Amino acid sequence: MDLDNGKVDVEQYWQLEDLLTKSYCKDHLEAYRNAFDHAVLKRLKQTQTLGIELSGGLDSSSIMASLMMQKPDTNVHCFSRAYFALEKQLIQSISDHYPSKNNYLWDDPNTSHHGFQKSLNDYIQLFGLPDEHSLAIDTHTFLETAREQNITTLLSGFGGDEFSSSLARDVILQLVDERRFFSAYARLSGNPIKRIFEVVRLSLKKPRRPDYLPAMLCLDNEDVINVKTQQYDFYQQLSFERSHNHRLIKQWRQSGVTRLESHSLAAASKGVSFHWPFIDENLLACFFSSPVTQRLGANGKTRWLHRQAF
Repeated sequence: MDLDNGKVDVEQYWQLEDLLTKSYCKDHLEAYRNAFDHAVLKRLKQTQTLGIELSGGLDSSSIMASLMMQKPDTNVHCFSRAYFALEKQLIQSISDHYPSKNNYLWDDPNTSHHGFQKSLNDYIQLFGLPDEHSLAIDTHTFLETAREQNITTLLSGFGGDEFSSSLARDVILQLVDERRFFSAYARLSGNPIKRIFEVVRLSLKKPRRPDYLPAMLCLDNEDVINVKTQQYDFYQQLSFERSHNHRLIKQWRQSGVTRLESHSLAAASKGVSFHWPFIDENLLACFFSSPVTQRLGANGKTRWLHRQAF
């Protein structure tokens, strides 16, 4: 970045499609775990204060666990922004195990209307419109606190939902496409009749994917209506894609990249750099090369590869 001339050089990081050519790991569980630990470790900068987002879920918690296992003396500031009913227990558990860590727990924006509205106004001022994801609305306040604590590096579990849980419906669809009906049946939840009906339904007709529209936006604007139309057309096209990995990549580009860019820009405006271990190149290559049956456990247990590896 040339600050004097206001120019930014953009360089290709890597191509998602290139990761699909990797061969199967001999032990994909061990390889996945090693790749994950390495993805977390290589994003640390020992000379900088480190922050980490904790939602109370598996993705961000596993980043914290991997970090503390490998570098237990790391100076970490823990930020918690989601799943408000769950995270108090999570933060207390972290405090018990790592009393030297710094913790920040936000109020629930659903009950803190004034703070929520201020964060939304700040975000609109920064980007010109609300973010595509409700969790990002308080990004401004969150990053202000990070800057006050001289945090320049933030780790986030973003990317885990999009890949490590492997979009359960897509896994079932892939198994049905490959006529592996028993495997699909075993990975569905519910009573036997319901599971059989679902396998038959998917074998005859592709599922209709829901479109996404932030709750704060209303269908009274021509631009918003155009976005909904584009999303619907995209998901209709996506339903004809035969490869589970390609479906993941195409859906990621439709929604995930937007959040990736907006968070990066918001953080950069505060002098903070976001890092996402779950979208590490080697970790994704290992995930894409794993058998699809390892991505969803029996009775619909999601994030199965990630759970087994840990």
